Amino acid sequence: MISLVSFSLFLIPFSKTLSEAGWVLAILLWVVSKIKKKEILFRRDAVNTSYLIFLAVVFFSLSQAGPGLTAPSLRGAWKWSKYLLIFWMCMDLFKNPKNVRILVTVFLGSMTLVTMNGFIQMWGGTDLINRYSVDIPGRFVRMRSSFGSPNDLACFYLLALPLGFQTWLQEKKWSVKSVFLAILLAIFFTGFVLTLSRSAFLALTAALLVYLTLSGNKKNIGIFFLALALFLWPPSLIRQNFMTSLNAKDITVNERLNTWRQSWEIIKEKPILGHGPNTYFREFSARASSSGEEYRGYAHNFLIQIWSDLGMVGLSLFLFPLFYGFFRKNPWKFRENTRSFSVTAALGIGLFAFLIQGLWDTNFFAFQATHLFWVFWGVFNARTT
Repeated sequence: MISLVSFSLFLIPFSKTLSEAGWVLAILLWVVSKIKKKEILFRRDAVNTSYLIFLAVVFFSLSQAGPGLTAPSLRGAWKWSKYLLIFWMCMDLFKNPKNVRILVTVFLGSMTLVTMNGFIQMWGGTDLINRYSVDIPGRFVRMRSSFGSPNDLACFYLLALPLGFQTWLQEKKWSVKSVFLAILLAIFFTGFVLTLSRSAFLALTAALLVYLTLSGNKKNIGIFFLALALFLWPPSLIRQNFMTSLNAKDITVNERLNTWRQSWEIIKEKPILGHGPNTYFREFSARASSSGEEYRGYAHNFLIQIWSDLGMVGLSLFLFPLFYGFFRKNPWKFRENTRSFSVTAALGIGLFAFLIQGLWDTNFFAFQATHLFWVFWGVFNARTT
């Protein structure tokens, strides 16, 4: 079972079809094994109870879908069911630190191939897997490897960087392995920068600052700000992309602001129970086309999109496990040696950054990124409960 889950995670960046088949098979085998052993699927606690009620709200909200939206709503209900089953499965399977290390190693191996594929894309113009070209939005050339967009690739680095750093720190002294891991970490960081994803960069910066503040190490906080200043100061391209372009005149910023204003009008129609799962893209499309705006399909903010689909009830139930999981106690130091940088801390940084990026991006609704989140969110909760 661990091998199947790890293999499905490995395949996410390269084949959605094979990865999806792997997840469905893993879920079926896991459920069957739990039934045979006469075990419950998940422990009864605040997080799981909230998710169970959330799932009930998802299915109830099917009644809110408008004419012609039954099929999309059913697909949305299936997606939420699958994500939560992946979460519960990973919570169950990855209580053992050895299994967690296997999963992390497989993930880092997958990201190594993804990064090499991205470098080939930057050099030759297309990647080797899907023949995707580099992304040229008008500002700069951006790497996306085998992903649909650079931002999707960047959110994978949000977890690969802290997990890679933690893996390197596990090596107590310099060796061939530690040198290799240091080089790999540098390669990951280079790939992350080449995505030029402002949302991911700001999200990781904020998550690291939260971690360092909670850890209470003033020296590390000072080193962090010095490193950040050195990174942003010399290269004008870096500074222009990550800092000076963040204003309302920037086309992507302006598009998001317009999308959020239009989305608020959709939310006000059914603020409590929403329009039904997976209906935002149709609701927004109908209004955008009538106002002359370009249809995008996503709200670029997971709070807005879930609120539109499932109402305030669904959004509240979705958010509660996140707040409870991160803030019920200091998750960065739980269960492991508090004087070391643990896998739990690395996951906490990556997942918290993922949430921050989701406030102005699509990672909670993009196939590859969403699966990544629910896998590691399940692992994180397995390690902190």
